[in-house]
Amino acid sequence: MVTNQQSNTAPRKGLYSAKDFCERADISRSHLSNLRTRRAVPAPVVSLPRFVRWAAQDVENWIADPAAWLARDESTAEVRG
Repeated sequence: MVTNQQSNTAPRKGLYSAKDFCERADISRSHLSNLRTRRAVPAPVVSLPRFVRWAAQDVENWIADPAAWLARDESTAEVRG
């Protein structure tokens, strides 16, 4: 039987809010903020003053392997830089 807790944390398509991101990654909002400052998480695809959203697939990829995501992001920064 699926509980509400399990269904709330199941991956879904589309966009994740900060709340969704934190629930999926099992981190606090302040930790997410710190990670964003260090650019250690995917950048939001929408960033307005009171409305921030991440691509669900970016978040899921980051949760699956944060180290690989960081390495990929650093290698693309070198190409751009």
